[in-house]
Order: sequence, then C-alpha cells, then structure tokens
Amino acid sequence: MAESYGENLFDLGVGVPGAGEGIIDLIEFLRLPEIYKSYEGVEDPLAVLPFVPPMPVRDAIRYPFNVASDVFSFTGDIATDLPAVAADYISEGVDLYNPFTEEGMQRNTLIPGIDFQPQNLTGLSKQGQDLASSFISQTTGLPSYTKNNPYANPDLMTNLQNDTQATIDSKYKPKFDNAAEVAKEFTFNTLPSIQTYAANNPGSTREAYEKLQNEAFEKKFNSEVDQFVDDYNKDFFDLRTQNSVNMFGYDAFADPMDDLSALAGPGFRKFDIGNFGVFNEPVKYVGEGDYFLPFMEYEGPAKEDLERLTFIGDLMTGIPGILRSLTKFGMRGGTKNTDQISPGLDDAIREYMRD
Repeated sequence: MAESYGENLFDLGVGVPGAGEGIIDLIEFLRLPEIYKSYEGVEDPLAVLPFVPPMPVRDAIRYPFNVASDVFSFTGDIATDLPAVAADYISEGVDLYNPFTEEGMQRNTLIPGIDFQPQNLTGLSKQGQDLASSFISQTTGLPSYTKNNPYANPDLMTNLQNDTQATIDSKYKPKFDNAAEVAKEFTFNTLPSIQTYAANNPGSTREAYEKLQNEAFEKKFNSEVDQFVDDYNKDFFDLRTQNSVNMFGYDAFADPMDDLSALAGPGFRKFDIGNFGVFNEPVKYVGEGDYFLPFMEYEGPAKEDLERLTFIGDLMTGIPGILRSLTKFGMRGGTKNTDQISPGLDDAIREYMRD
C-alpha cells in the first residue's frame, strides 16, 4: 500500500524511517485518493464557462465553507434551545420565594428570594445520578451517594421482580389450573390404561408408561399455555416497569444506554440537538448530507465521501461534531420487552409438571 504513494513518504519527519506511516494511514482513512480519482472521466457541465475552476477545485473551495456552515449551524442549534433550557433549569433547580415575608426571612439563602436545589442542579436525572453513583461506587468501593439505588444494590431489583412475578402468577393461576385440568383429561382419554399398555407391550415397564403419560401431558399443557402466554408476558413486563417507576422513578430494567437522553436532568434535557428550538425548524448539517445553501452541495461523484470528510472536519473543531454524534446515539428507542419471556414463566410450568 505504501508504494502507491511513494516510499519516500515513509521517511517524513527528520529522516526517521516509518515516521510518515501515520500520514499514509490518515490519507487512506479520509479516502482522499478515492475522492481525487472519482473525478476522472466525469463530464463537467461548467467546463465551457470562462473563469470557472474545475469541479475538483470547486468542491475543494466548498469544503472549508461547509465545515464553517456546520459550526455556525451548531451554534444556532444550541443558542435557540437556551430559553427552554433556562426555564427548565429555574423551574426544577431553583425555588423562588418572597424574601420579605416572615417565612422568607427565615430561609436566609445566599441570594434573597432564590433557594437553589443542589440535588436538581447536577445536570442528571434521577436515573442518571443513580447510574453515576453506581459507577463511582464500583470504581472506588465507596457506598452509593444516592439512596434506594437499584444499580448499586441489585437486591432491590431482584425483590421487585419477585414481587411482580408473584402478582402475575396469582392473576393467571386459574388459567394455569385450567390448562393442567385439560391436559390431565386429554392424557386420560388418549392413552390406554396401564393394563392395556402392558398387554400390548409385554417387554415394557411402568417407568416407560409413566414417561409416555408425562410426555402427553406436557405437550397438551404447553399447547394450552401458548394460548395466553403472550398476555402473561405483556402483563408481567408492564407491571414490572410500573413498579420500577413507582419505586425508583424510572424503569431500572431497561438498558440505560438505549436512551441516553433519559439520563439528562433539568436544563440539559431541553437541548434539542438537530432542531432550532425557538423556531422549531430542523438544522441542516452538511456532514449529514443536508445543505443549508443549495449551491454549496458537492458536485463530485464521491459525494458521500466528501460529506463524511466534512463531518470529520466538524469533529476537528471540537465539541460540535462530538455532541451531535452522542445525541444521535442517545436518541434511539428504549428496550423492547415484547419478544422476551418472563423469567418466572418456566418455573410456573415446571411446577405443574412436577404436580
């Protein structure tokens, strides 16, 4: 691969052999050779016009302006969210009161009329604080600084799940009992008596007959349970989520990485990256294939590579690209429980099998 760009490149850096390998890797990562070669043989409709630079030069001129456009768009993206952020921050993180009343004078806060609520000024939601506290606790060995933290104390989640399971099992007990009765009746009416079985199978044993009974019962029982198992699981997961929200303030059983926005607290949760908050209009980023100015759209065949290169330019400016990337990652949907099976359902079925 090195020879395609010239071996002398590897001697960059005060004559130190191999010092240019990083440059080669960067060139290949940015796909600069592919972008350059993509213009070969492409008809340029503006080539006949005087004083108009070639297509590759036009796209090269657009590049820094498109990066700057993304940076300015991000600045506006943030700025238009600030009113909502400030209002939410004040409503949750600050308690305003009348400093001239007797009760107000007794508060004696640093700023008269303003009582800051430190627990709401962390930038994290209750779930975010519990997650951060759990991480610190596991890293340092110190106890969790938040109370009733399911991430730091898994027993809380285990107990809640067991209580939920007991409630759902009680609700569906009549249906399980009925399924067992249907399976028993089916087995009794379908299989021959042990005397008939022994006469027809002289070399067999009682254990073989009982195994035949159990298999017939289990097959019919599972068939009956299948008719309400989806409702059972849905009720279980719905109740587990409800109980978790009631106890912790959020669904502790869902993967917090599935929705990072839920970890944001007062103020921060009102940032709507990708949307001009005050105007409620989507923000256009060239790095994502949206152009604020149509004539700034890249003309080259490797358009997607050029947009990717623009996004890398956004990242090189620092915070804008990074925050946008994290926000997009965090806006995915939550965990779906529809395809999961209640952890206690198999136990319930085995209980009937033993009976």
